[in-house]
Amino acid sequence: MTARSGCAQALVPAAEESEEPDELPRTLGAGTTRLLDEVDEYFHLGASVRRGDTVLDVGANVGAFALRAAQRAGSDLMLHCFEPSPPTFEALETNFTEQSRLRVSRHRLYRLALGGPENAGTEQTFFHFRRFPTDSTLDIAAKRLEFEHFFQAQGARFGARIERAVAGPLGRLFGRATARFIAWMPTGRLGGWMSDRVTGLTRTRCAVDTLSRLVHREGIARIDLLKVDVEGAEMDVLSGAAGVWPRVRAAVIETHDRAGRAHDMVELLGAQGFHHIRTARPRASVEAGLDNVIVYASR
Repeated sequence: MTARSGCAQALVPAAEESEEPDELPRTLGAGTTRLLDEVDEYFHLGASVRRGDTVLDVGANVGAFALRAAQRAGSDLMLHCFEPSPPTFEALETNFTEQSRLRVSRHRLYRLALGGPENAGTEQTFFHFRRFPTDSTLDIAAKRLEFEHFFQAQGARFGARIERAVAGPLGRLFGRATARFIAWMPTGRLGGWMSDRVTGLTRTRCAVDTLSRLVHREGIARIDLLKVDVEGAEMDVLSGAAGVWPRVRAAVIETHDRAGRAHDMVELLGAQGFHHIRTARPRASVEAGLDNVIVYASR
């Protein structure tokens, strides 16, 4: 029977498995420790790797997940890493050159986005945020909505602090006004314009293919762990996996819980024969007031 969680819980860390000091990867503005903490949560939820495994890292960023996987498997892995952003891909290549655990692994790096079959073999606009590179995405609409949710949550927090600090009607007035102003900041044309400049939004073109076409082209016979973290475009990636699912032993995917997205993903994975499915909310997302969810599925 498929194990499903109706309400994702905040993720509680498990004991660290690595017996060696961290080798910290080169980053592009995002804190290295934060990146490693975030990918550790995938493993705390149940993701695992064994020596000789084949791992697909879709949305590899600078290689933090790949590094953690390599540490757990003694670098005896075949890593296929996908990252479409040019500056982030350059940092990824550097990390595979400089970090010993990554350098000695078997690996292929692709400056490529994976998506749905309607975009296979095309070029699409990729949105890179210079100041927040881990938020870079193909799905700018979903990312803008996420920014709006973030500002709403932060506004509510600041407003509540003001109400606690300033007693009486004046505190409530200032607190609510502050909450509304912060929530308004990223919305509308002006808000979008301001948000683009604060985040350092740049646009580039990237090649797009499907997971199915890539797996067949590369002759990947099995996928012991499929990791997907593509900032809102994860259902597009999964829609391009036709014919690949029987090769996948386990998957760990970061998504969001808006409009039933997490539920839809659990249903999709269950339909593909994954009998053990767990969900959890990343600690960083809980702290930021976001609705991100990690979904782990295995056979």
